Amino acid sequence: MFLTKEYSDISSAMLTGYSVFTTFTVENINNKIYVKAFELHIKRLKDNSEVLFGIIPTRTEIVAQITNFLSQKLYTKQLLRIAIYPKSFSISRPSEISEVQIVVTGREYNSNKTPISLELHEMIRPLAHLKTSALFPSLQTRAISQKNGFDDALFFYENNITEGPAWNILFTKGNTVYFPDPSKKTFLEGFTQKLLKEELLKNYKNIEIITKNITKKSVLAEKFDSAFIVSSGIDVIPVRSINKIIFNNTENNLDLVKIYDNISTEIVE
Repeated sequence: MFLTKEYSDISSAMLTGYSVFTTFTVENINNKIYVKAFELHIKRLKDNSEVLFGIIPTRTEIVAQITNFLSQKLYTKQLLRIAIYPKSFSISRPSEISEVQIVVTGREYNSNKTPISLELHEMIRPLAHLKTSALFPSLQTRAISQKNGFDDALFFYENNITEGPAWNILFTKGNTVYFPDPSKKTFLEGFTQKLLKEELLKNYKNIEIITKNITKKSVLAEKFDSAFIVSSGIDVIPVRSINKIIFNNTENNLDLVKIYDNISTEIVE
């Protein structure tokens, strides 16, 4: 397998996974592109690129690459990954970056919402407050959980629940939704969580929203009725269990999957 000439300038960065990225679901309807929280994703790319590489790609550059990729019309609804790599990257001189390249990849959207099982692990991602391609520790932990018979891993740090390998988590009790507190930057608060929180605050006055540290102990002591994992790549998926704690989602009267699905999308122009 050879990297094509198009990617030759970023081959070193690609092979070492040295990049920032964002992921979101795209619907292509009547030649119009619809995305939830699109401008937030653009801002994330620009901000994270500036932090890691000292270079800010323009919105025009990013959108041009997205529309060029989508012109292939592979699927009506698909998951896009927009990554930014440094060009002419040297492992020995990572401080010397003068230009970046935007790479867009995609696959068909997976609409499966089957509740999943999670296993707790104490871990924090490298640069946890950023969205980088430093995924090896997260994916290795996911692999361990799957070998143990679970669907995925759930991280905690200093006894507080944080996130999963590529998603956030929230919990419910009655008509209250609990979001982990991101203020210590031990995890990245994603846009699906942000949109869902804003939607509940704006249009569901009967639902109380609480952002707080959620301890591992409180989860294992069965203090919550249900849990959901959320991200721009999977939307909202119910949690069936955490370790040996089983959630009975059929009795949950907060249909967060439907609430999120009804949030409007933005037209990309």
